[in-house]
Amino acid sequence: MNRNFLWTMGWLGYLALASAAAWGAPAPGTIAVYSDGRVVKLLENKGDATIWQDHRLRRITYAANPVLPPRQRLGLDGRLQYRETLDEGNPASLLNASPGTTVEFRTHRVNAKGVASSRNYQCTALGIDRVRVLGRDESVRRFRCERYTVHAKLWTRQIKEIRELAYSPRLRLVVEQVRRRPAKGTVRERRLVALIPPGKYRYADLRSLLAAQRGGAAQ
Repeated sequence: MNRNFLWTMGWLGYLALASAAAWGAPAPGTIAVYSDGRVVKLLENKGDATIWQDHRLRRITYAANPVLPPRQRLGLDGRLQYRETLDEGNPASLLNASPGTTVEFRTHRVNAKGVASSRNYQCTALGIDRVRVLGRDESVRRFRCERYTVHAKLWTRQIKEIRELAYSPRLRLVVEQVRRRPAKGTVRERRLVALIPPGKYRYADLRSLLAAQRGGAAQ
C-alpha cells in the first residue's frame, strides 16, 4: 500500500481500515471497498447468507459458499431482477476439499420477466494460500470456476465465464477475484482494499479512497 494512498484516505479512513484488519466477519453497516471502484454496504447476516447494498441501492443476497453465484438481486423499487438457486450438485463439498478436487453443479435462474433457465458450473479447489489483505497476511482458499453451456447437437462445452477467486474464511469474503469472459475477450480484476466499520466513515473519506484507487490503476 503506497504512501499517497494512505494520505488521501485521511486519518479517519486509515484508522477504520486498520481496525477492520483485526476483525472477524463484518457486522451489518460495514462498508467494503474494492480496487475496481465497487462499494457495497452489508445490510444483514441472514442464516447462511449475507445481504449487501451497492451504490445503485440494489440489494444482493450472497450464499456463504463463495463458489455459488449470488442468490438474488432486488432493484431500488424492491422488484426482483434475478434469482438463482442450486438445482443439482454438491458445491458445499468443495469448501474444505484437497487441491485438485472438482465439483460440477447446476443452478436454476429466473430473470425479472419470469423467464427460467439452467446454468452449469464446474469449480476446482486450488488449495490454501496467503495474501496481503488490509495490511496483514491473510489465509485464503483459492478456487477456479467455469460457467458453461452444452451445445445441443455436438454436446461440446462452451465456456461463458471463468472466475478465479481467493476467499478468506475469517472475513467470510472474497478478497481477490479475476473474471474472464473468453467470447468477449474481457478480463476484470478486483481486490478488497478497505473494510470500514459501521458509523466510522464519511462520504468524503470514501471519495478520497476511490480517487486514490483510480489514480493507482492509471499508473
